[in-house]
Amino acid sequence: MQVDLKEAGKKEEIKETAATQRSTETAKEYTQRLKDVESATKWVDNFEKSMGYTAVCRHGYIDENGNLSSFTVVVRKDELNEKLRKEAQKNAEEQIENSKEKARENAEQLAEKVVKRAEQLLEERIAESKDGAIHLYDTDMQTIIEAAKEDKVVKVNTKEQVGIGANLDLQA
Repeated sequence: MQVDLKEAGKKEEIKETAATQRSTETAKEYTQRLKDVESATKWVDNFEKSMGYTAVCRHGYIDENGNLSSFTVVVRKDELNEKLRKEAQKNAEEQIENSKEKARENAEQLAEKVVKRAEQLLEERIAESKDGAIHLYDTDMQTIIEAAKEDKVVKVNTKEQVGIGANLDLQA
């Protein structure tokens, strides 16, 4: 029986050695898989960043066979388009402001021209007047409007209709 005990001891030793080797191999395998999971996660992070995505939520699961399953919820913030939109908005506001300023200048120039033409017409009428009474008719108003229209600053409706208030009488 002593022989059997020695052989049984050797068998037990062999089993323990085999179990230790398997556990060592298993530990190495799991360690390698964890490293692979870490590198895969980093790769996915870099890919998401390169596409402009930001991870909101991430979950991973390793099953009993060591296979990895994972999902990620991402949000894409389109910063480039935001910058372009802000720049376009700023440019549009500047364009609007420039247009308003040009319109103000054009309106001022038109007003000056209309006033100058009206003053000139009044001076002519006063010079022509014998009794100090000045009569301005619709045609006189049309002349003033035409003078402003010649410079193409503003288009004015110049219908040949005589309406209420179309004639202006002044006493000097």
